[in-house]
Amino acid sequence: MSLMIYTVSGKDIIPVDNTDLNEEKIYIILDTHAKRPKIWIWSGSNSSMIDRYHAGVSATKIKSRKKLYGASIEVVESGAEPEQFPNLSEAQLLEATEETFEEEAPKFIPEHVVEAETETKSGLEPGLPSQEPAMTPEIMVQEDNELKEQFKSFLLDISMHLSELKDKIDDFIKNF
Repeated sequence: MSLMIYTVSGKDIIPVDNTDLNEEKIYIILDTHAKRPKIWIWSGSNSSMIDRYHAGVSATKIKSRKKLYGASIEVVESGAEPEQFPNLSEAQLLEATEETFEEEAPKFIPEHVVEAETETKSGLEPGLPSQEPAMTPEIMVQEDNELKEQFKSFLLDISMHLSELKDKIDDFIKNF
């Protein structure tokens, strides 16, 4: 069985050249030589919520970039691996290339992911304000409303120009 294994650290997807999985990390395992290609996301029991989020986003992007359109993505928790999960001790690793998605990285991380990560790293009790600013739904709605207003203004300008153009065409036809 041939596999490619990546570890996830924030937005970085780093190729791995061994099959030892660390409980502190998240791994993306590509099994492209199976009857039906599969992308596994293996979550270590002590891995971070933000890395889990980035692993899901990155697995989808890897699927697209490597044109694995028929591949399914399955998330597996450490210790709860299904029977179909590849036996890594028998696997032959293919050389994986580094994947970077910085230009495509999402601008928004769901607030519950940021809060959970902040609480875990800072030792804060759940419900206390985080120390890092996050993109909240209220800010997103405000930005959405600003974009809507700009778009309405743009459409209004176009409709006025189209109205003027229609009048000129009507005048031209009358004089023709």
